[in-house]
Amino acid sequence: MERIIEVARGKGALEGKLDLAIDLTDWRYYGDKNDPMVLRVKPKKGTTKAFVLATLYAIVDGERFTLRAIPVDSLSNKEEIIEELLDYAEKMVDIGTLYVDRE
Repeated sequence: MERIIEVARGKGALEGKLDLAIDLTDWRYYGDKNDPMVLRVKPKKGTTKAFVLATLYAIVDGERFTLRAIPVDSLSNKEEIIEELLDYAEKMVDIGTLYVDRE
């Protein structure tokens, strides 16, 4: 991911103040609920299980550009995850407006 960011920076895509978004993204899972990192989520697409990522995006020309993704498990602290994502963002880009998922 860092190599992709280097290329984007080289093309000027990450210049100036950037709007950022933090979101929880789930990948629906149909396997064993006891598998590592599987969380219970709201029913959708025939399952209540998913792998969950806290994802940091830069909004570039109306498109989301992934800067970082952190796996979430049942013991994860959302405040610590947000802090980790923001610490990373501050090192990588100039933050404009930050949008955060209501969860």
